[in-house]
Amino acid sequence: MAARVLVVQLVPTPVFERLIEDLRERHPGAHVTALAIGEVIGADEVLDWRGLSRRQASAALRGRQFDLLVVAHGRDHYASRAYWKALALAFVSPARRKRFCAEGKLPGRGLAAALLVGAVFAGLRAGQEVVAAVTGLLVLSAALVLAAVTDLTEALLPVGRTRGRPKTR
Repeated sequence: MAARVLVVQLVPTPVFERLIEDLRERHPGAHVTALAIGEVIGADEVLDWRGLSRRQASAALRGRQFDLLVVAHGRDHYASRAYWKALALAFVSPARRKRFCAEGKLPGRGLAAALLVGAVFAGLRAGQEVVAAVTGLLVLSAALVLAAVTDLTEALLPVGRTRGRPKTR
């Protein structure tokens, strides 16, 4: 039975198409499904993710048993939502093997240590972003609490206000 491969595009189309060619060389006869932008040369099936909602994409991929999931991303994508969505897809995917290909290049065979080091650095970068997000959330929360205390104090204490009607002369 031919291998089933899902390839996710986060790189320009020419780079993505070269990656698919490399995949075909390494996995002859594989059925390649591309989650991509528009038409892609070399893929057996293309799902244009721009036109799919999250629910539609989930429905399109549900029930398919991929042997390999490949995410082709740029080195600067770690801060993009698309990268983290692809990371989440890889996390929940039942694919037996998963590859993250920086700059759309397949790693050489036997580079498990290099992949592990890359994953550690990606994790460290993700950790830094999480710390920054939590710190920002704490600062924002403190500002919101102070605003709420100020509003509550003003509502409960009649400082600077007179009760009843204003005095007229």
